[in-house]
Amino acid sequence: MDKLAVPARHALASHHAHFAIRQGGYVRYQPDIAFFTATTGDEEPTPEGLRALVRATGPVAFFQDEPVAVPEGLEVVRLKDVIQMAARDVNSVTSDTPFAPLGDADADAMLALALLTEPGPFFARTRLMGDFVGIHQEGRLVAMAGERMRLPGFTEVSAVCTHPDARGRGYAAALTSFVAQRIIARGERPFLHVFPENAGAIRLYHSLGFDVTRHTTLTVLAAV
Repeated sequence: MDKLAVPARHALASHHAHFAIRQGGYVRYQPDIAFFTATTGDEEPTPEGLRALVRATGPVAFFQDEPVAVPEGLEVVRLKDVIQMAARDVNSVTSDTPFAPLGDADADAMLALALLTEPGPFFARTRLMGDFVGIHQEGRLVAMAGERMRLPGFTEVSAVCTHPDARGRGYAAALTSFVAQRIIARGERPFLHVFPENAGAIRLYHSLGFDVTRHTTLTVLAAV
């Protein structure tokens, strides 16, 4: 569970190392994949390194319990409390509507749905972080869920979203259950992040078998 205190560090040192950009004791995802960033843990982080990283690659985001030191030339553009949850077993929720794997042909539709519904940060190539599944209706993607940060023993469930025209049909529950059970089937624990004000999502995740593991903070830094 200690790995979940700084998931980006462990993901970028393992399953997602091919997405890593390192600079001055910090490591982040390629900017069109994700903006999650962490100290490397094996090199002394420097203000100069973080400043250079942001200026070269754009805004960075930290999921961590302790405050982020903000070097001169950078500023906090978002600071949010976040609840982290994880599960060992997940209740099965089925849907009469079939799921379909999502791939390159769905890239534009996935990005459009994420931008519309704002389930969390989603960029042009976020879909490459893991496997995604979705529900189509009349040729339109109306719901999806998938995997984000993956580290030894854990994979994050993310991008759980439903188009406003298709809500109230249980799609989020069924998709989350499917993605999480697939993670468990390969011997890993699913985890996720949710904002405290999203009471409906928290109730859903509790009902599926997720429990709170920590209260943490999302800090986004950008160049001044």
